[in-house]
Amino acid sequence: MVRARKTMDQSVSASSLVVLRVCFGIALSVEALRYVLNDWVQSHLVGPTFHFAYPGLGWVTPSSLTAMSTIIGFLVVLGALLAVGWRTRWVAAISLLCWGYVIAIDRALYLNHHYLVLNLLVIWCLMPQVRRRGTVRFVWVGGVRALLLVVYVWAGVSKLDADWAAGIPMAMGTGGLRAVPWIGPFLVSQPFVVSTSWALIVIEIGAPVWLGLRRTRPWAMAAFASFHVATAFFYDIGIFPWVSLALLSAWFSPSWADRRRGIDSDGQGVQDSVAVSAGEGDTVWRRRALLAFTVFHMVAPARALLVGGNLAWNGGAQLASWRLLTAQKTGWCRFEILEVETGERSQVSPLYELTVWQAGKLARNPDMIVTYARHLAERARAAGAGPVKVFVRSGVSLNGRVPSPVFDSELNLVPEFTEPESPPLGATAHVLPLEAGLALDSVKLSDGWWEANMWGAAAILQQVGRADEAGDEAAARQMTTLLPLVEEMSLLDATGSTLALLRFGFRAEASQMLERPAGSRESVCLVMLRVDDALHKLGEHALSDRALRRCVADVRHPIALGRLADRAIAAGDIPGAQRWLELLVIEDPGALEPSLKLAELYAKYLNRRNEARRLLDAVALRQPTHPRVVEVRRVLDRLTTTP
Repeated sequence: MVRARKTMDQSVSASSLVVLRVCFGIALSVEALRYVLNDWVQSHLVGPTFHFAYPGLGWVTPSSLTAMSTIIGFLVVLGALLAVGWRTRWVAAISLLCWGYVIAIDRALYLNHHYLVLNLLVIWCLMPQVRRRGTVRFVWVGGVRALLLVVYVWAGVSKLDADWAAGIPMAMGTGGLRAVPWIGPFLVSQPFVVSTSWALIVIEIGAPVWLGLRRTRPWAMAAFASFHVATAFFYDIGIFPWVSLALLSAWFSPSWADRRRGIDSDGQGVQDSVAVSAGEGDTVWRRRALLAFTVFHMVAPARALLVGGNLAWNGGAQLASWRLLTAQKTGWCRFEILEVETGERSQVSPLYELTVWQAGKLARNPDMIVTYARHLAERARAAGAGPVKVFVRSGVSLNGRVPSPVFDSELNLVPEFTEPESPPLGATAHVLPLEAGLALDSVKLSDGWWEANMWGAAAILQQVGRADEAGDEAAARQMTTLLPLVEEMSLLDATGSTLALLRFGFRAEASQMLERPAGSRESVCLVMLRVDDALHKLGEHALSDRALRRCVADVRHPIALGRLADRAIAAGDIPGAQRWLELLVIEDPGALEPSLKLAELYAKYLNRRNEARRLLDAVALRQPTHPRVVEVRRVLDRLTTTP
């Protein structure tokens, strides 16, 4: 213990921290510039009308576009000032406040590299001013090293699950390696991917040993550096791999940068008028604060172990837990609001209010689903509605599995709005278990699957209609192509989709829509009769007949049977006409016209005149003088007397 304390109090060259500070400052400027170049200030911060607040930070809201743009521009400058080493503690403190404000605006913006940035800024707020040829106590180098170890170890612990052991997340992220000449097929082969996945677990969890021992440190640093470069290439995770590489450099000897310049290890090889000693700007309370900060971040991710279940699926303790690359999730959700007093139901697509970025995070995060359900309930109450229940229908694919629902579609997500004594719903505890097994040959979801299911058929059809009215055929066609990918839609929406798809020539997809299942409160026959009218007017006789046949298969509806019989007669399909007419007469023996048509059919085409006469006589008992009865009797008399 005494030896460790002496080591921490030992003065070492500050050059490694200077290199890290320069790289970190540049990374912060680059990250702020990304907000400008990608227009994230408008699309992520100012534009959305609703933001997902962090617990206890609901009061944090975005300012005007001008103010937010100014803050982001200021962050570019602050990153540059940190890189050059100008009043680093003050610059780090102001940067911490500004970045903290930007990140706290919306939980949907949470990324692990944002959390890493905030941690490093806290360390730089505590760290004494360091100069290129100065010295610093080793405790500050140790603090930076400890932060990187925390990231590695907990990232390794999070990978101790069945999916990672099977190599699925890595296979999904590195599929592009197949195109590498000669060795591509080997790099994506299951044995290589699985062995690499396990090797990464061993390396990350064992990072304190591999990086702590001098003999293994060079190999460990090479392995981690290769990993960070690879993740930068295959995953869109911003500055995270580059900041991690800069942190990794802290595991070199503290004087490695001095040696590159021919300076002694104690930093005194060359005189420097701005050299700073280990004691200048350094105090005991700052070092104790660094120790407390480090211990807290070592322990905080352990709360994930108390949640239980599949954390990648239920989203438990997701924030500040360093779960990296373990979950490839894609999903959708749509909400239904039920007014308890009136029984009125309304469907809500999140994309009516949220941005695509927010909606994508919403579908994958159970806590955010419950948060948004509560927002919908509050909005309904503000509009004058009485007590409401909010339900969600969802489908989320974890690591290539077939999409599964997150919550039971009959679970009221806002019990406190109908039962005031009920506490708010705990999201993690109500997440449905993940029933789908491992997707060793991961399901390849079609392009547009996510957008289609997030919008829902009704919303897509509305967008198609708007584009059509505006004369924007390209946009209407693009939206229409999403319709076959919608997993859950009402049969009425499916028939509307049929007509929209036909409008742009997608005949095969339109045909499939007619086979969609009906909802629990829908009448298959009534919906099919409705679409039959439209299809027949469009001249789509084959699809029209399919709609009528589905109606008859569900219920022998007289209108559907009559239409099928009439069309069969017009087409000269005597067996088909006979089948439909016979069913119609069985369903409604008192119907005049079907009985007379069947009598004519028997007499004219099937040489079953006795049966035709019996049908006619049965009808004549009720209406002997009806013009159609007289007409059919004449036909039968003529056929009977004609040889």
